Amino acid sequence: MDPIAAYCQSVTDAVRRIQNEQRDAMDAVAALLADKVAEGRSIYITGCSHSSIFAQEVYYRAGGFLLMNPILLPGMTLDVRPVTLTSRYERISGDCRSGVVRLADRSGGTC
Repeated sequence: MDPIAAYCQSVTDAVRRIQNEQRDAMDAVAALLADKVAEGRSIYITGCSHSSIFAQEVYYRAGGFLLMNPILLPGMTLDVRPVTLTSRYERISGDCRSGVVRLADRSGGTC
């Protein structure tokens, strides 16, 4: 098999495996997000370093989902120079950029 076909087959196999193994989790997340949308709630997304690319991708798109709100932390996106600072920042103990951002919902809990 040529390298391109082998790569494509590998990606296809990985996506099928994820679909099979994580289907219940994906259904649960989809239901949770749908419930929040039905309640008129916002959905927050964040990531540091390369993970911030996903947050930017789902947020800023023509026709994008209006309830999606990115948390783009200063110094944690790839526009920082030198880009290696993002790795240093995410390893600082006690720095809010190094952990999971917890947001209070209207009932006082976290989401």
